[in-house]
Amino acid sequence: MEESAIKGLKLLEFNDSGADSQTHSSTSTAISVEGYNTTLKEYPLRLALAKHFASCGKITQIYVPRDFKKKLLKRASFVWIEGDDAEEKALQLSGTDVGGWTAIVKPVPSQKIFYDDSWSAATPEAICPQAFSLLLLLLTVTVVGASVTGTRESWDDNDNN
Repeated sequence: MEESAIKGLKLLEFNDSGADSQTHSSTSTAISVEGYNTTLKEYPLRLALAKHFASCGKITQIYVPRDFKKKLLKRASFVWIEGDDAEEKALQLSGTDVGGWTAIVKPVPSQKIFYDDSWSAATPEAICPQAFSLLLLLLTVTVVGASVTGTRESWDDNDNN
């Protein structure tokens, strides 16, 4: 049993030793695509985007925002692509035909998340005084309502008197 574990460990070490020389760094990028008719259906547009940008790398996600009230697609969709030079390859496809419409491709700036430490010390009252006042009012009504004793029938009896 121990012998097979040692062999497995040796195989693991052997496989790991050559991994660095064969691994290529792959980057992920996001692009926005415009130029399509916003009355298109979402699924055919997603298929067209996947096919059009497949040569740029591995498509990891396609997001097609919709305006649900107007029942239309929004004018820009987003495609995430992994691969070497994926963004450059995708940008080169700007101005090309995608089955009847011309793709306008733009890079999406990388999004950075900032943490503002000043919020951690803020109280709910300081953040939104109107909402805090409403919450206090609801709590007061709930507590006062809960402190009333008796049954519904006894309240009705009091109303009749």
